[in-house]
Amino acid sequence: MLRLTKDESGLGRVFEGQEFIADIRYRVLTYANSGKIDFLDGSVLPTSGTGSVRIRISPRSSVSAYLGRRLTLHMNDGMKRDFYPSSPDGDGEAFGEPY
Repeated sequence: MLRLTKDESGLGRVFEGQEFIADIRYRVLTYANSGKIDFLDGSVLPTSGTGSVRIRISPRSSVSAYLGRRLTLHMNDGMKRDFYPSSPDGDGEAFGEPY
């Protein structure tokens, strides 16, 4: 099971490589693994891992034409996140670490 561990939002910019796409509002949601798997027989298996990082972009239309393409979110704190838009709703899946 995943649990929300970090919720960041702000104003940012989206690029594809060096090409500017749009000024946007973003929300970056970081989920971590809960740390265990409970089995029906009562046993518990410890787990590790970071889980996933979801990115939500608004306005949605700014990235909807880029589904499945590698984009970079430049966040208002100066950090960058690479992500793939995964739905026309402005949702995306981040990969790698922020830089």
